[in-house]
Amino acid sequence: MPAGSLLGGFLVLCLNPAYSGRSIRWLVINVSAPAACPEVFELGIDNGKNKVVDKYAVESDGRISVGIIPGELYECARLGAEVCPVGAIRIEALEG
Repeated sequence: MPAGSLLGGFLVLCLNPAYSGRSIRWLVINVSAPAACPEVFELGIDNGKNKVVDKYAVESDGRISVGIIPGELYECARLGAEVCPVGAIRIEALEG
């Protein structure tokens, strides 16, 4: 990751509800977030769940996908989080 890329950026977490310990099970492929913001989200080829694109991913293990995006992609990522029907996407500002 380039130096200074955290300043003014946002942490994006895509949680997989099937592994969260809650009773929710995501039985259908959800293309909402990738359709709303393909610059940040894509479907995982291994499980069909939303994940952060490789360009911004810092952690991904099938249960969670974490990425750091630049500030200019915040609105796009926010829209992707808004349309996620199970509320599995969270965006947090990084303090710099």
